[in-house]
Amino acid sequence: KAFSQDSQTGDFEEIAPDLSGVTLENTLVAATKSEILELARQYYERAYPLIESDTRSEYKRLITWEPDFRGKQASKEDVELQKSSSVNVVLALSYTSGKNFYLAMAASVFALNPDDTTSAGNFAAALASYGDDLKEESSPSVAIQKYYDDAVKVYHYALMIEGKNGKHTQKDLPLLVSLGNLYLDSGKYNEAYTCFQTVLEIDGEYSAAVEGLYNTYMALKQYKKALDLIAKTTKYPALIGATAKVGEKKQEDEKKPGMKDTSIDEDALEVKCDSLSTTDAISTVDFLDAIDVEAKEKLDKLIRQVQGKMVYTAPDIKMISQYGSLKGISEPLGQATLEAFGAGADQIREEALLANEKLDARFPSDKAIDEAEAGMRKYQINQNSDIETVEKFFAALSKILPEYAIYSINPYDYANPVDIIIQRYNIEYFTKKFSTYYKYLIMVNRRVEVNVTEIMDMCDIKVTALVEEMYDKIAKIDPEDKNYLAKVHNVHLAYYPKINGLKQVYWNQATSITVTAYQQKIKKYLEQMYNGCMKHLILISDDKIQTYLEEKLQAALLSSMEAILNQLYLSFSFVTYDDDCKCDFGAMEQERRKNEEEQNRLANEQIKRNMEAKKRFESGDLDENSDYYKKFIKPYEVHFSSPFVKGVIGPYKTTMHIKIQLLKNHNILEFKQVEHHIRNTTTYNGGIEIGAGVKAGSYEIGPRAYLKFTATKGSDGQFAMDDVDITGGGNVTFKSMFTEAQAGMEASAVRGTKTYANFSVSGEKLINSDFRKSMGFWFPKLKKEIWRGEYPVY
Repeated sequence: KAFSQDSQTGDFEEIAPDLSGVTLENTLVAATKSEILELARQYYERAYPLIESDTRSEYKRLITWEPDFRGKQASKEDVELQKSSSVNVVLALSYTSGKNFYLAMAASVFALNPDDTTSAGNFAAALASYGDDLKEESSPSVAIQKYYDDAVKVYHYALMIEGKNGKHTQKDLPLLVSLGNLYLDSGKYNEAYTCFQTVLEIDGEYSAAVEGLYNTYMALKQYKKALDLIAKTTKYPALIGATAKVGEKKQEDEKKPGMKDTSIDEDALEVKCDSLSTTDAISTVDFLDAIDVEAKEKLDKLIRQVQGKMVYTAPDIKMISQYGSLKGISEPLGQATLEAFGAGADQIREEALLANEKLDARFPSDKAIDEAEAGMRKYQINQNSDIETVEKFFAALSKILPEYAIYSINPYDYANPVDIIIQRYNIEYFTKKFSTYYKYLIMVNRRVEVNVTEIMDMCDIKVTALVEEMYDKIAKIDPEDKNYLAKVHNVHLAYYPKINGLKQVYWNQATSITVTAYQQKIKKYLEQMYNGCMKHLILISDDKIQTYLEEKLQAALLSSMEAILNQLYLSFSFVTYDDDCKCDFGAMEQERRKNEEEQNRLANEQIKRNMEAKKRFESGDLDENSDYYKKFIKPYEVHFSSPFVKGVIGPYKTTMHIKIQLLKNHNILEFKQVEHHIRNTTTYNGGIEIGAGVKAGSYEIGPRAYLKFTATKGSDGQFAMDDVDITGGGNVTFKSMFTEAQAGMEASAVRGTKTYANFSVSGEKLINSDFRKSMGFWFPKLKKEIWRGEYPVY
C-alpha cells in the first residue's frame, strides 16, 4: 500500500528527548480473545455482503466453512485449515484491491484458530489495508482512523496472546515491523521506535526493522541519525548497493537487440518485442538480495506464484483453421462453424467497445490538456536538468497521464523510498512494453487488413468477369428453343467449376494470410504483451494507477483481438462455393419428357417410313424424291440426250425414251424402256398416235386416235399377264369462239373400257394478245367448266 508522508519537521531529539525508558510493554494495551472475536464478527458481517462481484466466486471457492466467532476450542482440522488458508489471505492482501474480499477472508480464517499469532496478524493487516483503501477513496478521516485503531488493537492482541509473558521470539518480528510501520504512518514515532528497536534487540540485522527505523529518521529529515544507523548496521548499505545493482540490470536490458531501435518497421518491432519478453519486473526482492537472502527467496517465490496465475492465453482458432477448402467451409457444418466463430468475434467486438468507452471516459478535458502542454513547455527537460525541473515536468504530464505522477516525487521525502523506486521502474517498463507491443500489433493487423482487402477486390473483379461471360453465353440461347433450360444448365455446368476454382485460389490466399498472421504473430505477441505488462502492473502499489493501466491494457488487447478476428472471419466467408446453379430441374424434367415424347413420335414415324421404304426397296421401287435417293443414288446417274433418244443410266435403273413425229399432222411414234437393276426387271412402253385438225368456219374439230402398250419382263425372262397392259382409244375435240367440248372412249386390257366427255364456256379468245402478255401471271382465267363426266363401259 502507499506510504503516507509525515508533515512534521521538528528535531527528533525535541520530539523524543529520551527513548531509553520507552519499552514495548509500556505501549501495548491488552485485549481479550472474546473482544477480538467480537471485533472480527462485526467486520465480517460488514464486509461479507459487500464482497466485490469479481471476487465472490473466488471467495466461495476458498472459504468453504461458515465462520464461528464464539471462541470454541480449535480442533486439529481447524488448525490445519487455518494454516493453509493464511497463505490465501496474504495473497489477497498483496495482489487484490477487493477490500471486502480480503477483510471477510481474514476474519473467517482468524475465527478458525484465534490463538494463532499468524492469523491474528493477518486480520490486523487486513484492517490496516482497508483503512489505506478508504483513504485512496477519500472517505471521511474518522471512518479511516477507526480501521487503523482497530488494527493496532489486534496487533497488540497478537503480541500479547496468553502464554507469551512479555517474551517475543523470531516469529513475532513481522508483527512488530508491521505495527511499527503503522505507527510510523500515523506519526507515532515513540511507538514506532519501540517496535523497531525490539526487533533489532532480537535480531540486530533484521533488514525490515533497520529499514523501518531508517525511514523514521528520514521522514523527520534527521539525516545524521540515519547515517549513524547505516554505520552501525553493516548490511543496510546493501540497500544502496541493491539500487545500483537494479540500475545495472536496467542498463543490461537496454543492450538487448532492438531495444534502442526507434523505427516502426514491423520486423524491427518484432525483434524489440522478443527482447522485452525477457525483461523482468523489479520488486522488493531485488533490494533484499544482499540484505536477507532467506526473505528474498520467500518473497521471490510468492511473487512468481502470483505472476504465474495472471497469464492470458489467446483463443484457439482451430474451429475454422481446420477447414482447408472453400467447399468444406461452404457446407452446412462449415457454415455453422463459421457462424459460431462470427458470434464469438462479435462478443469480443462488444467487449472491446465497452473497454474503449470506459477508457474514453477517463480522457482528460481540453482544459487539462492545455494546462499540461503549457507546463511541459515551461519545464522542458534534458540531460542537464535539475531534479526540481524534472519533477515539475512530470507533475504537468501527470495531469493527462496520471501514471507519470510517480516521477514528480522525491523518494526520500517518503517513509519508504524503495517503494517509489520500484514503482518508477515498473511504470517505465510497463509503458515501454505496452507501447511497443501495441504498435507492433496495430501494424500487423493493418497489413493483414490491406492484403485481405486487395485479395477480396481482385477476386470480385475476376469472378464478376467470368460470371458476365457465362451470362453472355446464356443470352445467346434462343428462349423459344424447346431445350432452353437444358442448354442453360449446360452452360452452368461449364462455368461453375471455373468460378469455384477461381474463388478457391483467392480464398486460399486470404485465409493463409490471416491464419498465419494470427498463429505466428498476433497470438504470440498478444500473450506476451499482456503477461509481460502484468508482471510490472501487479507491483505498482497505487491502486488507482494500477486500475487505470489495467483498463488501458485490456482495451488494447481486446481491440487487437477484435481486429484480427474480424479479418479471419472475412477471409473465410467472403466467398462461398456455388454447388447449385439454382436451375429449375422440375421444369427441365418436364421439358425433357416433352422432347422425349416428340422424339419417340418422330422415331416411330421414321420407323414406319423406313419399313415402307424397305418394302419399296425390296419390291424395287424407290422414292426418287427421298433424301436417301438424292444422297446415295442420284449423284451417280448419267444423263444422255440426242435428237431422237433421251435417257438416264444409274445404279437404280436405266431409262431410254424414243419419240419421233412421223407426219406434220401430229402423227407420233413413241417408245420407252426402263430397266430396274434392283428388281432385275425391264418395262417397255410404246405407242402410236394419229390425228388431224379440221376448221369449219369459226369452229375447229380435232379427231385423234391412239394405241399404247405397257409390258414388264421379269428376272426369269418371261412376261407376266398382270404386268402387260394394252390401251387404245379415240376422241373428238370441238372448239368455237365461246365453247369447248370433248368426247371420247378408251379401252384397256387391265383397267377395262370407259367413256368420257366435258363441256365448258370461255371468253379468253376475246382478250387481246398484247394485253395477255402484259398481264402475265395476273392474267385472269376466263374459262368455266360446265360439265365433266367419266363412265365405265361394262
